[in-house]
Amino acid sequence: KNATDIYISNGATTDIINITDTIKNEISDKIKCLSENSFRIIGCCVQIDNKNIFHSLISFIDPPRNTVEESIKWCQNENINIIVITGDSLLTTKSICNEVGIIENSKEVFLSGIEFYNMKEMEFQEILPHLKIIYRAEPKHKLRLISLLKKKGEYVLMCGDGVNDVLAIKASDFGVGMGSGTEICKETSDCIIKDDDFSKIVECIQEGRTGLHNVFCILKYLLSSNLGELILIGLCYFNNIKPCFNSYQLMFINMLTDGLPACFLCFNKKGKCKANYFTIIRGILIGFYIGIGGFLVYKNTLQNIFYNTKVKENPGLALTFILFSEMVNSLNNIDLNESIFLTYQNNFKVVGCVVMCVSILIGAIKHGRICGYMGIENVDVSEALFVLSLSFGVLVIDEIMKVLNRLLY
Repeated sequence: KNATDIYISNGATTDIINITDTIKNEISDKIKCLSENSFRIIGCCVQIDNKNIFHSLISFIDPPRNTVEESIKWCQNENINIIVITGDSLLTTKSICNEVGIIENSKEVFLSGIEFYNMKEMEFQEILPHLKIIYRAEPKHKLRLISLLKKKGEYVLMCGDGVNDVLAIKASDFGVGMGSGTEICKETSDCIIKDDDFSKIVECIQEGRTGLHNVFCILKYLLSSNLGELILIGLCYFNNIKPCFNSYQLMFINMLTDGLPACFLCFNKKGKCKANYFTIIRGILIGFYIGIGGFLVYKNTLQNIFYNTKVKENPGLALTFILFSEMVNSLNNIDLNESIFLTYQNNFKVVGCVVMCVSILIGAIKHGRICGYMGIENVDVSEALFVLSLSFGVLVIDEIMKVLNRLLY
């Protein structure tokens, strides 16, 4: 009978409390002070004669995690644009964004949800590079933001935790829900971050880019290596020369080159996926070097020039050159863009695989019975060292192309 009724209304403080003129400025200053320090504010009132009379303010803060600022910097370095769209006030949102580094300079643009919703599409395109905050936003404002970004051709990830985020999450290319969010938000999302940690989103992006980078590394490696073998066999055919490899040799090459190194390239770490048409050109160029170089070695053209000999075809030496070149080529593809001398530590499995495959080749050259099967009995140590030096041309070519790739892209 004597219980006190409590009414809760969801909305902005300034909208749900009738503030008398005598204390309006004082309360507004207090709200501004708290908002500038990242506090969220709940206004309380008492009802007398069906009128809401201001009573007090309740302020609370949810401080950013320690990993957020570092994650924001990573996104900015990777040209990932972050736009905060929220129902909070501008002062609160700006304070939090300043704290985590989203706001970088004075050119950043902040819009209210209504201002953004009434904005023409051309105006939005002009301010998009500088747009950082949309405050006091409603679900329709969030949905329009996603639609305009996708219309511009952007790939959009939307992160939210409430019912008011559901439409935007559904419309985005990839929706992320928070583990503490509403059930409908989590059901709509493509991915759920159980501990609500923004850095987990960055980790997912990094893993995805590394995986895609590794796919292109393997494709470039297989393209260049197999193209080189194809060119070598094709040159033999068009010059009416006996095929340079028999079935045993082809099986041996494929076992050592297309198998183990390609598999271990899956374990590359921290790669940035910047594959483009230039990457394909690099693979083709290396393939031509391996193919033409292998043909000249097979014909003993280079040996006859450097050592003044008159030896005819040497398939064993061609096989040795192909294997050495493709082992070096596998090291090139630990990273598509950075020098092997800086990135070899990103995949010691490939380095170990190369050492193992070269050891197998040397063992095969030294073992008389295997030499007979493989047709490499005519390879001595000096010739092996000669073709090894030639195989490093693959490394030189790709290092030059990597420098050009960084300059152009």
